[in-house]
Amino acid sequence: MKTHKFIFLLFVISGLLGCQDEEKAGFDCLPTNLQDGIIAFYPFTSGSLNDYSPNNYNLNNPTTAVTTTDRNDNASCAYLFDNLPENGEYLTIGKS
Repeated sequence: MKTHKFIFLLFVISGLLGCQDEEKAGFDCLPTNLQDGIIAFYPFTSGSLNDYSPNNYNLNNPTTAVTTTDRNDNASCAYLFDNLPENGEYLTIGKS
């Protein structure tokens, strides 16, 4: 359960601090004080599931979750999960 909360926290942090400009979506766009010790960074720019941290923990979407507009009206910078039990939508980490 702690792992799920931690991964969710990473998504929230990524969404709050993610770069809006695709060219600046790299790890370097994070404030310096947040770069040390980060496990993964997912800005979701243009629907990308790539981890921009040095760890390369890219995500996979094995379900029907789709990209959507984020809270700042940036197109394809967030993922939408319909929360229906029959769909069981989620993202997975490709590297364990």
